[in-house]
Amino acid sequence: MTSVQILPIPGKRGGIQFHAVAGEQRADAETAGQALDAITRLLPRHETAVVVVQPFIEDEFFSASQSTRLQELMACWRQSRDSGISLAASDQTELESLVEAELLGATQRSAALSAELSP
Repeated sequence: MTSVQILPIPGKRGGIQFHAVAGEQRADAETAGQALDAITRLLPRHETAVVVVQPFIEDEFFSASQSTRLQELMACWRQSRDSGISLAASDQTELESLVEAELLGATQRSAALSAELSP
């Protein structure tokens, strides 16, 4: 059985997109349903999937301070984008690092869920 986690993430043009994670597979879409459809096409045909839609809450894989900082940097990024300027290089690096950390956390959450569901 494969667990699928669907995460709301900031879109490239503002707003929210959805990122589906199933093991090593990844898919992005405009809605959670589209992300699920996209990731399902990447999975083996007869495999059962468990879907988890991750709210932005702290857990052992992504802390409250990381989440708060990610939200702060996304607000700065949106303001920079709307002003037609680039985000400061150090902030951009930190933002990318936090996005990667949340994706890693999503993978770890999926693995933990899978371990809980395995007999």
